[in-house]
Amino acid sequence: MEVETPKWLKVLWIIVMPGLLLFIGRMTYEYIYLTYTYGQQMIGFSLIHLYPYLFIYMLFSFFASICWTII
Repeated sequence: MEVETPKWLKVLWIIVMPGLLLFIGRMTYEYIYLTYTYGQQMIGFSLIHLYPYLFIYMLFSFFASICWTII
């Protein structure tokens, strides 16, 4: 017997996924590429100061995806 995911969880995942992918991509870029090219970085520092609203959405997406996984 297969359990179907509730509709509200599917909608939440659609809202959360773009922000989560942006967050993972940006942190990977800063952590790997910039650190390798320019030395030690303050990870997330430029993102927070250049795009604060995008960062808030990304952070919300990160924590919401954790909650989604737990549920």
